Amino acid sequence: MEKAWAFYRRSTDKQELSISDQRTECQAYAARMGWVIVREFEPVKGWGSGLTIDQDPSFEQMVREAETGAHGVRYLLVYDVSCFGRLQPEDKIYWERYFKKRSGIQIIYAKDDFKNDGSTLDTLSKVLKHGEAHQFSMKLSETTLRGAKSHAA
Repeated sequence: MEKAWAFYRRSTDKQELSISDQRTECQAYAARMGWVIVREFEPVKGWGSGLTIDQDPSFEQMVREAETGAHGVRYLLVYDVSCFGRLQPEDKIYWERYFKKRSGIQIIYAKDDFKNDGSTLDTLSKVLKHGEAHQFSMKLSETTLRGAKSHAA
């Protein structure tokens, strides 16, 4: 049975069920694949900005544990690309490559429609999804700021 880690993220503390929903989906995916989730990671505060998730202590801990090479893990399950963070696409792809090259851990997105198998079409689809997640976050920040300014006025 292959070992996997899982990474869960929610954007705010107002999304009470998000982590448990992600956990349910990732556990079901792992079961279908015959994998066992041996460790779960989520932001230290229980939520984390997708734009800075790579600076969260839990993410940093996951990276350190991956670097040890003594983990025996082959996969890192994430619900979808936005849950891994809303970083710039090249930064997210950097982390995917980092985990794969440095520790042999392949990131798998349980609910996205690409396999992350390295094929050209798959890579294009993944880059597009990463870009969409980042753009959504940027637009949401802009809208939220506009609303806050309007409310303050």
